[in-house]
Amino acid sequence: MILGLLVAQVFYFGQGLQPQEDAAMLLRYAGHFAQGHGIVWNVGEAPVDGATDFLFMVMVAGLSKLGFRLEIASLILTFAAHLLTVFLVYRLLIRQSANIWAASLSALVVMMGPAFSYIEAGFGTTVFALAGLWTFQYFLRMLQKGFEPSSANWFALASLMTGLIRPEGVLLSLGMLGALALKIEAKNRKALLLRYGIIFGIPGALYFGWHWFYFGYPLPNPFYVKGGGSLYISSLSSAMIGAGKMSFVLVPLLLLGIWKRSGRTNNLFLLWPIAFFVGIWILMSNAMNYNHRFQYVLMPILWVVWLPVLRSIWPEFQLKGLKLALGIGMTALMLTMQSYVYVLHPRMFVDGRAELGTALASYADKGYTMAITEAGNLPFYSDWKAIDTWGLNDKTISHAGIVSSKYLDQYSPELIMVHDYWSPGKEKLRPQEKWAVMTDTLEAYLKMRDYELVACWGREADNAHFYYLKRDFPDYAALKPLIQGFRYSWHEDGDEAVNFLQED
Repeated sequence: MILGLLVAQVFYFGQGLQPQEDAAMLLRYAGHFAQGHGIVWNVGEAPVDGATDFLFMVMVAGLSKLGFRLEIASLILTFAAHLLTVFLVYRLLIRQSANIWAASLSALVVMMGPAFSYIEAGFGTTVFALAGLWTFQYFLRMLQKGFEPSSANWFALASLMTGLIRPEGVLLSLGMLGALALKIEAKNRKALLLRYGIIFGIPGALYFGWHWFYFGYPLPNPFYVKGGGSLYISSLSSAMIGAGKMSFVLVPLLLLGIWKRSGRTNNLFLLWPIAFFVGIWILMSNAMNYNHRFQYVLMPILWVVWLPVLRSIWPEFQLKGLKLALGIGMTALMLTMQSYVYVLHPRMFVDGRAELGTALASYADKGYTMAITEAGNLPFYSDWKAIDTWGLNDKTISHAGIVSSKYLDQYSPELIMVHDYWSPGKEKLRPQEKWAVMTDTLEAYLKMRDYELVACWGREADNAHFYYLKRDFPDYAALKPLIQGFRYSWHEDGDEAVNFLQED
């Protein structure tokens, strides 16, 4: 397994370590935190919780303090977490009396699943998945054996760690807690809830209070941009599809486990946290759910839970003979699908925003500001002060709901970058109305102020990155030819983008 992981690592990381846009945002926070500036988007400004993955961000910052590049620190943590997750899947199935074949096939599916796409992109997804599986093992133990003080303690501690890594980890663990509270004997219910309240509840409440005091708002900033009290049916549908993709050969078995009367009650308790976690995504926009990373925490859980579900309806089941051949065939089918969906496409490519950001880094000490709709690689590699006009990393914009001209005037940014769906001579498309309103506001601002459009890069005329420079700042004459003459790689395929402004 380890050899297979190393081979896959060589294949996946051969194209470099530029992070995906949202992952670059977290690395910017981690870098500032490691430098002693606090959890801030712009050095010297008030704290902002745009990173979301709090504990993972702290861990990346810790490795950065030891001398590792931020990208390398993320790689070390996420790759190590994936190795441990694969090992834990194998170990838990052996504990469920699986034979070596059953445990190995499940571990192989998890090993070669979408995890590498998250590692390559720089997301902390595998760290969250490890914590979620760590929590699930104590849930599973108490569901099968009844209340155990030590298991209850470890369950509460693992729940705390999972919730600190990502906020939805709290909901994942609460789903498990609810199933346990209904399943275990009434005389032990109080002890379970008391231990959970002390080990998880008190530190969790203290963290929540600190978070509210430190950042000024109770929830991470992206929740105000992507939530807002609406119901997102498309997000729920995507969550269901994502969980299904990661376990589609198991779905008939899981449904059978609920349908068969003999194991229905136990299986409903067992599968409830999974269904509950899928359901919560109706509350959030599906934006940046790269390769269904928000649902990946369920994959290792699903590839452990299939065995107790199967044993509930077929107690004497053993994976041998014809059943082993069928299991190998199903595993091969799963690996083939995963190779197509997660390995062959999509992939991370060289990103012109990162390359241009690196070129602009030599101007970082000038105190210049950029306002950007793409607040990942460009500000991360340039180290400029940045206004995230979408609001993920800006409290004022996220709570106002839209960027305003008055707010932009407070910074008077020297560079404005807009990702929009048109190019010179082409009619503007509006694939997402809220995004279109933001870009309308920016384009109106640019017309009222002294900005020049110097580049419009894209691969297709209806999807482009626009770069505007303010005409009256000292380095305008130097930056204009730098940007116009830049070889801008398009992030979706790595090929050189066309400057539609020059072709017009």
